[in-house]
Amino acid sequence: MILLRLIGKDIAYQYKMGNEKNMEGLLLSYLRGAVSEKEREEVERWFNESPENRKLMEQLYMLERRNESLRCIREANACHSLEKVKQKIRKNRIHRLVTRVQRISAVLLLPFLMLTVYYMYHPKDVEREPSQMIKVSSAPGLVTSFMLPDGTKVWLNSDSQIEYPSSFDGNLREVAITGEAYFTVAKDELKPFLVNVNDAFKVRVTGTSFNVNAYPSTTDFFVTLVEGAVELVTAAEPEKSFLSLKPNEQSVWDTKNQSINVQHVNTLVVTSWKDGKLIFKNTPITEIAATLSKRYNAQFIISPRLKDYHFTGTFTNQQLAQILDHFKISSNIKYEIKGLDLNKDGTINNTIVELK
Repeated sequence: MILLRLIGKDIAYQYKMGNEKNMEGLLLSYLRGAVSEKEREEVERWFNESPENRKLMEQLYMLERRNESLRCIREANACHSLEKVKQKIRKNRIHRLVTRVQRISAVLLLPFLMLTVYYMYHPKDVEREPSQMIKVSSAPGLVTSFMLPDGTKVWLNSDSQIEYPSSFDGNLREVAITGEAYFTVAKDELKPFLVNVNDAFKVRVTGTSFNVNAYPSTTDFFVTLVEGAVELVTAAEPEKSFLSLKPNEQSVWDTKNQSINVQHVNTLVVTSWKDGKLIFKNTPITEIAATLSKRYNAQFIISPRLKDYHFTGTFTNQQLAQILDHFKISSNIKYEIKGLDLNKDGTINNTIVELK
């Protein structure tokens, strides 16, 4: 062994206890704790024999500790190198896995992109649920407001109805009305908004606020433009306009004589009904009666002597009797509520009022 040779040439003589034992190996085994009980007693007896033996034992112990430290350092370096190799292997595996996932994703994404592009340019080939027609009615004496599928706001006056699809497919947004409605149309220049007015004509816009008054019981249909621009077109040819309106203009379609004219109006007066107001400015009594009839579901009988009466006033959420009292005080108009017009089931159809 090299360890004892480093201590000196006479170590072999000092360590020798018999020919049957290799003392150097026995001492090393003792220091490493790998001896039998008999061998341990033999080494300890030799250790206590002389100071020289103890000194040699101490030197051998220090050498063994140094060699043990060197082994630990070598093993630690080896473990560190092994760990670095393992980390590199793991990184290579992760890189290969990511590369494989990217390739798979690319293979799966390509058909998806192709389908998306195809359906963008072939929308007709996509199966869609057919649009359903929706009808909204406003009961006599009430005003109803709601939103269309495109964001257009609608107010329906008393005893009016609108019909529209659940979704606006195609190149147009078309609705049909009976009665009176106010529209604030969501702007979409690529998809015009059309209002079918009792199948008599259509109003075409892109983003506009306007009022349509077309009760079947009357012979005159009115279209009043508040802001934006509207065009009146025929039902047969909605692409061709025969009349354009500017803000504060009102078209009057005479269905009896099939004639039309345009007049300037105060749009606040015409559209006040949607805000719960009644505004009259030098308004003929016949027009006032027609307005009150829609608002309060009343039937008016007007004396011939009142045919030239005009009235100015503003009413907000007032009862019919309060308005009639105001007429009585300010214009010497007498009135009489003669009774109720009942339906067959006993419900009230409308109130009968006589102005005289």
